Amino acid sequence: MQRQKSDGTRSFALHKEWGGCPNDKAWMEILDDPNGGTPCSWDKNVKTRPYFLYSNTGQWALCQANAHKRMENAVRMSMFKGGLEVAYVVFDANGADKNSWFDKSRIIYSSFNDLSPDSTTNFASVNGDAGLNRRFFLQRNYGGCSNDAGWFIVVEGDACSWEKLSGSKPYFLYSNAASYEKQVDMDMAEVFAISVDMQDCLPNPCSNGAVCTDEGLTFSCDCTGDWIGDTCSDKNGGLTSWSSWGSCSTTCGAGSKARTRSCTNPAPVGAGSQCSGSTTESSSCNLVTCPINANCPIDGVWGSWSSYGACSVTCETGTYTRSRSCNNPAAQYNGQACSGASSQTTSCTLPMCPIDGVWANWGSWGTCSVTCETGTWTRSRTCTNPAPQYSGADCPGSSGSTGSCTLPMCPIDGVWTSWSSWGSCTVTCDGGSQDKTRTCTNPAAQYGGADCVGVGSASQQCNTQACIIDGEWSAWGAWGSCSVSCGGGLYSRTRGCSDPAPSNGGLDCSGDSSDYSSCNSAACPTAAAGVYVQLCPVGWFTCETGGTKCIDASFVCDCEKDCDDKSDESTGYSGCDPLVLAACPSAAPSQMMTSPVILLFCLLASVAFLILRKY
Repeated sequence: MQRQKSDGTRSFALHKEWGGCPNDKAWMEILDDPNGGTPCSWDKNVKTRPYFLYSNTGQWALCQANAHKRMENAVRMSMFKGGLEVAYVVFDANGADKNSWFDKSRIIYSSFNDLSPDSTTNFASVNGDAGLNRRFFLQRNYGGCSNDAGWFIVVEGDACSWEKLSGSKPYFLYSNAASYEKQVDMDMAEVFAISVDMQDCLPNPCSNGAVCTDEGLTFSCDCTGDWIGDTCSDKNGGLTSWSSWGSCSTTCGAGSKARTRSCTNPAPVGAGSQCSGSTTESSSCNLVTCPINANCPIDGVWGSWSSYGACSVTCETGTYTRSRSCNNPAAQYNGQACSGASSQTTSCTLPMCPIDGVWANWGSWGTCSVTCETGTWTRSRTCTNPAPQYSGADCPGSSGSTGSCTLPMCPIDGVWTSWSSWGSCTVTCDGGSQDKTRTCTNPAAQYGGADCVGVGSASQQCNTQACIIDGEWSAWGAWGSCSVSCGGGLYSRTRGCSDPAPSNGGLDCSGDSSDYSSCNSAACPTAAAGVYVQLCPVGWFTCETGGTKCIDASFVCDCEKDCDDKSDESTGYSGCDPLVLAACPSAAPSQMMTSPVILLFCLLASVAFLILRKY
């Protein structure tokens, strides 16, 4: 961008913001560099009213500390088509920040009859053609919307935006009517321009106490005293008054006198002009005729020149001087003094002066010797500012310099520790598991280094041998029925070695699997004299002999001889299957254990029965 000289006009840039693609945007920027240094190229983050940065070299560069601010009075947004301005809005920028300048309340005037400080329209925006995957908007004061914006922003749907999808320029829509209209009816402008009326008097460009007047897009300086020029930095030369007349050259016989003036009232400055007119003036004097007998005036005559003296310098070009005296003869009797100079100077040229070498500025540091942590880098300088010449001394010191450079820490890849010992097995038999671990701490990954590859834990089977299980008794079963209905019997209960059953070589249960208890101990009823009466109830078996002894019918043919006469285990009386009886154990214990009391009772009953039959 080219600087415009003293006319208040500034160029602007639509600048892509640095950083990640999703946040790309652009805004206007202008730079003014007061001292002619390296220009700035993008916005300074200030909290005062907006200013713009511009470059006076046409090149991008980093901001310099001596760049100063230029405030703007107004901003004019214009739409051009066919080379003509077809729409415009002018905003008051005084006291605004970089958002609030685009505010309906700041509109000074516009080309639309419904967009002015007094209009009721509360929304104004500049929109781009979204069909080209871009949007350009400037909007403010839309019903208190919290997202009001005053920057010129470029937005694209793609993650990386700036002109990625199209090589064409942005398009801008504007209302080609005198008032607002629907967006679909808008026309497309060829050029969208923003003009800035700068506050050219901040800082004051005028010099030497001149007052600056901001005239909009330009400024003027009210110069004081003899100062002239656009910035009051020039001054025309002026002649001083004439000096007094000097002495007359003779006392009689017509002489002359002189006076002088100089171009120092004031002396010319900058582009100021030199004085015009002569700086010396002469006049006749002492025109009286000299007396007849008086000595005639003798004009002075120069003597011979002396030899030239020594040269004023010891090397290169200087001067040497010679002189003469007005004594050949000297002026007498009002004669004229010698005219001309009493000394004469001419140049003298000797060999060139020795020039000692002076170091130029150090060059930039080279590449660091390492890619991470601390290393060294070097820089160099040359003995060229100036280089030694004409037998001058070389630069003292070294042409190279080494310094330390510190870069981010080197990435450290993680390394596994050794595996721990296997842990305890989860069971003692039938197969369990045990674990071992390691950690990624030998060393741990640091400074972006890679994590360890693999897993930090491992498992394996253990104690896979079958468990040895000793047998355990189950709970006792319910008591069974009594073996007799009278005269003293037994009932029993059983349990199994199954809770758990012995396996894999385990021990059997210790103890009995059966348990017995006495029951129905009351004496059996006695039959009437001479009559055999069966008194066993239904479901009971009456033994063949032995009176009226009864046993449970379920004990019949069960290989257990419960009747005293063993009639419950016979093929005839009780009708047992011979094959079943043949399969019975020969020494099976009786289900019925007769106590001595019962036997005695039965014996007495039999005797009584026989006696009754006899009688």
